[in-house]
Amino acid sequence: MLHLIFIVYVISFLISASLSLHHILTLKRFFKSSAYLNLNANLSNLGLFWSESKSEILNIQSESVALDQKEAINSFLRLAAVACFTSMIGCVFLLIFIFSLRVLAKSRLEKRILNCKLTQQKKLEFTEVKNIVLGLQAEFSLDSFQLK
Repeated sequence: MLHLIFIVYVISFLISASLSLHHILTLKRFFKSSAYLNLNANLSNLGLFWSESKSEILNIQSESVALDQKEAINSFLRLAAVACFTSMIGCVFLLIFIFSLRVLAKSRLEKRILNCKLTQQKKLEFTEVKNIVLGLQAEFSLDSFQLK
């Protein structure tokens, strides 16, 4: 019986570790994607950036983008570490969490931003970027940033 418990624990640990690694690699791939880079390049003209960890537009400060990316990965790593060591329950919880992040937890703002013109072209004109951001700000009542 003890062998069976140990085998289930090891299998659950390996599945959780694999899911975590896959999610982290997917996040890193997203951070290097042209859509994400174009979005932040366009928003930086207004002194803004897209925060993946908070899923909103924020004012940019020195190293804001890198710190936000690190925060998004580290917060997931803390959850993944707990899930890996809590056997089958943690594995199931981690699977539900990753599924919800990818499918259910995308806000309307996030969907709109990731499918708008800001992600498609790298160097949009200042006024065009400003109009898009002001439109998003009005539509979603955003107060997380101030335009220059």
